[in-house]
Amino acid sequence: MDGATDLLDCLGVTWDDIDAWGGSHTHIAPTTMADLLKEGQADVSIDVISIGQAAFTELCLTSTMHVIELAPETRAAMNEKGYVSMTMPANSWNGQTEPVETICGCESLVVAKDVPDDVVYMFTKALCENKEYMVSVVPAMDSFDPSIAWQPNFCGIELHPGAAQYFRDAGYMD
Repeated sequence: MDGATDLLDCLGVTWDDIDAWGGSHTHIAPTTMADLLKEGQADVSIDVISIGQAAFTELCLTSTMHVIELAPETRAAMNEKGYVSMTMPANSWNGQTEPVETICGCESLVVAKDVPDDVVYMFTKALCENKEYMVSVVPAMDSFDPSIAWQPNFCGIELHPGAAQYFRDAGYMD
């Protein structure tokens, strides 16, 4: 499922409900949605994005947007679907002057279990120890925190032994 469908499910709403209420929906790429919102051809975007996501950043610079805070029970329901609660700091987006209680999706790098431990260890080390470079390439990676990235609520699946060894050696996990 996608983040929008997961959110609607937590709210007890379906896409068919939206259609029945006179609305409509289209599943499209974030960059296309930003263009539709800027051009007044769409009213709402439901998406799970990271702070710094390029299309939404541009949209907030060119249009007045409102980031909606999720109720505690909605965040808890989304946590059950694998999303993590977070406080989006004030000024994460142009025009967003207050912190917003919301959720984030966690990106995971998945490797086959038979990839050698030393290869996964080095890959994990490279990611964790080069955050500044990653953020320069993908600004949304700014919220990546290697000290907690190993936690089950952030990775969603069991760690590969090579990754687990890196996080232990780095002092992040027992």
